[in-house]
Amino acid sequence: MQVTHPRTIKNDEAVVGTSNTPIIVEQGATVTVMGTLNASAVVHGVLNITGTLNGSLHISAGAAVTVEHRVNGSVHVDRGGLVVVESRGRIAGSTHNDGRIVLRGQLGGSQSGIPVELENGGRVVEPTRFGSRGEHIYEWHN
Repeated sequence: MQVTHPRTIKNDEAVVGTSNTPIIVEQGATVTVMGTLNASAVVHGVLNITGTLNGSLHISAGAAVTVEHRVNGSVHVDRGGLVVVESRGRIAGSTHNDGRIVLRGQLGGSQSGIPVELENGGRVVEPTRFGSRGEHIYEWHN
């Protein structure tokens, strides 16, 4: 199995197309995921997700993430970190929140830590049924 080392981003840039390389967004950098990132992201700066992140997301103290489209994976927010899920945004995965999550879109998955803040029709999606292997099945509003 080949190990992919994360790419550290120190300046403003966009991730376009499809990438399978994990990223670390340094403090002072603003990164926009416009395509699909099939890997984890650790954020010390600012991350805007207008495309899709398929992987875990870790938001450090002082960092900010805006989700305008999709995050499919676990999310961990440190104390002092901020996540804003916009009205068309969605997080599908477990969340642990020690900071602040403002939910204007949808969130589905297990939650721990500080409850999310619901705004402007934001919604926590509960599983509607269980699959044949016991997995939770969620129904999303588009």
